[in-house]
Amino acid sequence: MIDFKALKVATNIEEVARGFLSLTITEDKDDTLRAVCPSCESEDPRAIIITPSKGLFYCFKSEKGGDLISLVAHCHRTSLKDSAVELSKVYMDDESKPEPQKEERPKDVGGFNPLTYLDMDHPLVEELGFKSIADKAGIGYARKGMMRSHLAIPIRLPDGRLVGYLGVKGDVKVPLKWKAA
Repeated sequence: MIDFKALKVATNIEEVARGFLSLTITEDKDDTLRAVCPSCESEDPRAIIITPSKGLFYCFKSEKGGDLISLVAHCHRTSLKDSAVELSKVYMDDESKPEPQKEERPKDVGGFNPLTYLDMDHPLVEELGFKSIADKAGIGYARKGMMRSHLAIPIRLPDGRLVGYLGVKGDVKVPLKWKAA
């Protein structure tokens, strides 16, 4: 399993764009870089904008953006997980790959039984911003059952009792920042 956070510490988006992806970069104003988008097959040398200080990119033709892993996924037309695996082979040695520590899920105190088959490492979990709490909260992608093809988010009462799941499809637009109540 790839630790996305450690991978982002091991390199930066400019190094990935110039070195790993071999994008032809032109420097723009205000600490931004521009490049042709190999995924969109656009000849526009300003199709992709990269902001190294924020570690983000945006492709104007596809209207997609994100971090360095998303940049590789976009340019290579692969999943976030596959992109992270390829980046880790280049930028992380075996000693710098930390073993992820699984946190315990909340104990069930009645109500529904938790879905034990959820995939907490699915790219949609990361894409929607739940990667850091997925194991602890029991959030994951369902490949079977009534929640098939959905990200399943448990709904619990204040006493911890599981009363159901909220299903989120992958094509949903999410807010830039989740707000906790």
